[in-house]
Amino acid sequence: MKMGQQRKLDQKMSEPVPLSLAERLEKRAAKHLSPTRASCLQQIIEVRRTLRRLRNQGHSSAQLAAWLKDCDVPVSDGTVRVYLSRIDRAEMALAIRHPDAEPSDCEILKEYQRNLTGVPA
Repeated sequence: MKMGQQRKLDQKMSEPVPLSLAERLEKRAAKHLSPTRASCLQQIIEVRRTLRRLRNQGHSSAQLAAWLKDCDVPVSDGTVRVYLSRIDRAEMALAIRHPDAEPSDCEILKEYQRNLTGVPA
C-alpha cells in the first residue's frame, strides 16, 4: 500500500463514527426528563378544580392540554378528557362512602387506581 493511501486510511479510522438515528434520539431524550404517567395524573388531580372550572367555562380539552404542556405537564387532549372523567368518578365514589368528608388528593389517586384495577376497597 502506498504511503498516501495508508495516510487516508489512518485518517478515516481516526474520524468519529457518526451516531445512528437511535443513538441520536437516545442522546436527545436523555436531556429532557419527562414525568411519569403517575406524576402527570397526580398533577392533574392537584389542579382538578381549576381544570373543571375552565372546562365548565367552555374551554376544550385541547386548550386545557396545551396549557398543561406550557406548565410542563405533557398530556394529550384525550388524556385530559379521560383523566378528568375518571377523577370525577373517583370523587363521586368517595363521596358516597364518606359524604361528610372532602377527599384528599391521595384518596382520589387511590380510588382512581382502584377503579382501574377492580380491586375492592
